[in-house]
Amino acid sequence: LCGTASLRDAVVADFVAVGREARLKACELPLAVLLDPHPWTVENGKVTVSMKVARANMRTLYRDEMYALHAALGGSIAGATCPAGGSSTGAGAPR
Repeated sequence: LCGTASLRDAVVADFVAVGREARLKACELPLAVLLDPHPWTVENGKVTVSMKVARANMRTLYRDEMYALHAALGGSIAGATCPAGGSSTGAGAPR
């Protein structure tokens, strides 16, 4: 289910609708999402014991998928930034 384009598109559309309602800038709205059917647990290394995202592990686990996502978007978001005063969190290429 998480791999279907229609579900990914619906999730992006919902995120964009909520973001526009919250008056986010265009550069702050997602162009795509990566959906994972597996829970994020301490046991699988996706979160720490204090339930924070294990960022280094996530970069390793999802690196290939993130590069594929960027490539599918034509690399249009790699290194993208918002104008002054906006957020650029998460807009760069995966590390």
